[in-house]
Amino acid sequence: MTPTLRDGVRAAMRRQARNCQTERDGTHRSRQQIAVDASCRMLRSGQENTRMSVAPSKLARIDVAPARIGVSADLDALELVLDHGEQLRLPAGALRAACRCAFCVRARIDGVFPERFDGLAITGVAPIGGYAVNLAFSDGHNRGIYPWSLLRALGDE
Repeated sequence: MTPTLRDGVRAAMRRQARNCQTERDGTHRSRQQIAVDASCRMLRSGQENTRMSVAPSKLARIDVAPARIGVSADLDALELVLDHGEQLRLPAGALRAACRCAFCVRARIDGVFPERFDGLAITGVAPIGGYAVNLAFSDGHNRGIYPWSLLRALGDE
């Protein structure tokens, strides 16, 4: 007997049904979504996730958002005030040179990434979740995501 398209569709629907759970309101959720929801509930309730490879206290220390983020008056630097009062001033050129987006990583690999970015201005700052900011520069580049840990590391240089 040759399988038909209808048999293939039925088999796919059976596989999907095995991996789903029907909620009280009639909606379906995949097992993966159920696991994500359970993890979120566990983290919100303060229970420790035993599968984490890094201690939660270290994660909090690395990824705590600065108390204040701003751009200097002449738009040539990002100014951060950390939670313990330390102030960082990161020049736009250094931030642009530290970009880790796919475009910049590929340009570094190909050897065409500029060594310096002089005369740049920061034209936009947008939060990315609670862990980073997206910066836009006057040269049109706006793809980079700068986690708090990267910004702190650049401030330590």
